[in-house]
Parts: sequence; structure tokens; C-alpha cells
Amino acid sequence: MIGVNELKKLPGERCKHASPGFGCKIYGKHPQSCQSYKCLWRLGHLEEEDKPNKRRLIFDHMACPYLVGTTQLNIWETKRGHLQLNAKYVKDLTYAHLRMGVWVMHHPLKGPRLFYIPPGISTDIAMRVRRDGPLNNTRVYYCRWPAP
Repeated sequence: MIGVNELKKLPGERCKHASPGFGCKIYGKHPQSCQSYKCLWRLGHLEEEDKPNKRRLIFDHMACPYLVGTTQLNIWETKRGHLQLNAKYVKDLTYAHLRMGVWVMHHPLKGPRLFYIPPGISTDIAMRVRRDGPLNNTRVYYCRWPAP
């Protein structure tokens, strides 16, 4: 999720204080940047059934680090297996964002991350991301259907 300078945590890394399925182990003493973070549900962009403690997924947006002026949707699994349990919803949300030119990253608790590059992005950029991006333990997919 977010980068947390106070904890020396980079954006996109899981926090060492996060306890999957339970939340923050230092809640109440957590840094200000964590206190001010709001996922898409808290911002009012998702429905009640998308609440993180119901779906066991957290959705957020950030500036995409690979192409200036683009956005990335992150889908974070908070309880193992819930990306699969919500597979149709996650797939529909992923495709809808890709059609709008938004990059998408799935963050399962176990196994590789899945990074989807929207159609219409030049193959040169896609190949550079695949080759040079800080995407350890990540599978990169370049969507080839027609651009929106």
C-alpha cells in the first residue's frame, strides 16, 4: 500500500506490522501517514460489500511509477485465498480499470504479484517494465486487446 517514511516502508511493500486477517499490530501507536491513509472504500468509491473486513481485500489507487500521468489500481489480499474467492469481481474490476488505461497490480498474501499493463501502452514501455521494473516475485501481463 502506501509508503511510510516513519517505518522506512516503500510503497507497494507489505508492512511488517500488518497481521493478515487482523490488521495493524501497532494500531493506536501507528504513524501519522498510516492514520491518514484511506482505501477506495473509505473514500466512498466502493459499495458496502467491498468493505475490507467483508471482502478481505483492500483497493487503492496510486500514481503508476512506470509512466508519468497514469494511475495504478492495487488490490491487496488481507486473508489468504480471497483473491480467488472474489475472482469474478476482481477480474471484472481489473478489466474495467485496464479499459480506462489504469495499470493494475494484484497483491496476494502468498505467491507472486500479478501486474497488468493496459492496452495501448507501447510495447517498448511494457518490455522495459518487465525487464527493469522493481518487480521481484511479480508476473507481468501486457493486455493486447484494442485500446479504449
